[in-house]
Amino acid sequence: MRIGEMPLRAWRPEWLGSKCQVRYSPSLDWICAPDTMALSKSRLASSVDERSRLIADYRMFRTWPADAIRRLAESSRARSVPRGAALIPGGRVIDALVLVCEGSVEVSELSSDGRRATFKIARDGAYGLLPMLDGRNIPSGLSAIEPATVLEVPYSAVRAELGRDPGLWESVAIEAGVRARGYTDQLKALTFDAPRSRAASLLLGLAETSGEPTAAGVRIVLPLSQERLGEALGVSRQWVSAFVREMVLAGVVKWCYGRVTLIDPDGLRAIAKHGYKDKG
Repeated sequence: MRIGEMPLRAWRPEWLGSKCQVRYSPSLDWICAPDTMALSKSRLASSVDERSRLIADYRMFRTWPADAIRRLAESSRARSVPRGAALIPGGRVIDALVLVCEGSVEVSELSSDGRRATFKIARDGAYGLLPMLDGRNIPSGLSAIEPATVLEVPYSAVRAELGRDPGLWESVAIEAGVRARGYTDQLKALTFDAPRSRAASLLLGLAETSGEPTAAGVRIVLPLSQERLGEALGVSRQWVSAFVREMVLAGVVKWCYGRVTLIDPDGLRAIAKHGYKDKG
């Protein structure tokens, strides 16, 4: 799904599902034709109308007047990066909101012992709101997990529009509130949910935000090996192997070389809620 095609529900806290939030996750391997990304950057760089459309599609800007959106577009700049590149290095002071227009990104940190803590994986989104509000460094880094094209909207341009129309601050406050609730949900899931429930919720969340309908079910377009799922959940690979085998034999999912298709979403929802699939 690209911008403009994402269902409204996916704009809620923009995490990996409304219940399960992932703390430890690997980098995910994507394959994306670089010429498509280059065309996207060229189109964004040359068309203020296209940049205006993309900015207006983001949640925080959806209620902003067209003239304000256009001024933001005129001040914005497009940038394309390869897979694995840092869009925003963690701990840096930045000067612009980063809107992901194409490609997938992750918000993460690397611990001193080499573990990667990933707080968000998404195919779009706006990043850098907190530094715009408090003037401090961005707490976590943003990197591309496949070739990505982003639009950078300078803080100075956003603040200028807020100065022209203070009523626009309401949308900023709502956005900050949604994100705060997302962090709360993330902590609650990590604290209270069992691994089976978190695993099921993770798969449902990925299907919701990065799924494609097929004849067999909903295919998650993000490659997800069993080893990486274990890292995402903080459990052993053996546990994941047993869980996946059970889900496959129960006809809940199809799992083939890291490509996952949800065959029985209702059964997976029951596991997310109760830890087991309802019989009958």
